[in-house]
Amino acid sequence: MQSDSNKKVSGKTGPIQVEVFTSMRPTDINISENARRGVRSLRDYLDYAYSGKVPERWIASGKVPDSEFEVAVIRLINNLGFQCDPQVGVAGFYIDIGVRNPDRPGEYLLGIECDGATYHSSISVRDRDRLRQEILERKGWTIHRIWSTNWFHTRLTEIDRLKRAIETKLQEDRRAYSLIMTYEEPSETVMQGAFAAREGIEKEFQEESILLEEALERFWQQNVQPLHPNRSRSILSEQMIKTLVKTRPTNKDEWFAKIPAKLRQSVNPDEGEFRQDIFDIISDYEY
Repeated sequence: MQSDSNKKVSGKTGPIQVEVFTSMRPTDINISENARRGVRSLRDYLDYAYSGKVPERWIASGKVPDSEFEVAVIRLINNLGFQCDPQVGVAGFYIDIGVRNPDRPGEYLLGIECDGATYHSSISVRDRDRLRQEILERKGWTIHRIWSTNWFHTRLTEIDRLKRAIETKLQEDRRAYSLIMTYEEPSETVMQGAFAAREGIEKEFQEESILLEEALERFWQQNVQPLHPNRSRSILSEQMIKTLVKTRPTNKDEWFAKIPAKLRQSVNPDEGEFRQDIFDIISDYEY
């Protein structure tokens, strides 16, 4: 492939190995909310070639910050010389603030969660956010939390913590990326690991399917159920969700081709307005 910027990608295939030679990095390909599927797939492929991990797509949602507290934190981060986006995420699962990597603006360096004053008084909220953070960290995020009470009462301390968190993560990222960019001939151990990696990809796909199912369930609860509570005829009935996770249609043509007619015909026609939203959610979890 060759683009107007004269950057090239070439590949050589073998029975158990693919070698990719390219003059561009994955993060040279900026992914917007409206990016085409092919552009996303190319970036994901290059990202996997560099890191050996199945990439997780997180993009700026275009939503505004949830509070003046978040606005103040964003303003500070910008004053420190870093770009950031509010409400970074996909499929209704958001991080309050994503700090962009200054070396590779197409990716995020750090996630920041701004906890409100009620955070420490609610056990259920703490447990929910703890589990949420564990999921994010498994997906490769580093999360820095700021409690609003501390922000307003000991602001200088919190600013120093935030600055050190960003700078530390940037230094770690630069060291890690320099190792990735240093080419070495694959050892016998690495070659043997190709088979194990294949199993790892299958496991990632299974985990991805679970997350997609949860995302569709959240969409049903938050958007569909309040208007159409009859689950048995819902466009996101339990059976439909399982079928969507398995077949993953991302447009109208695939909907008719992949979803059995009997299942499609059982859906309440009034819920057709949600179909494109469902396609968008599935696209976010496409490999």
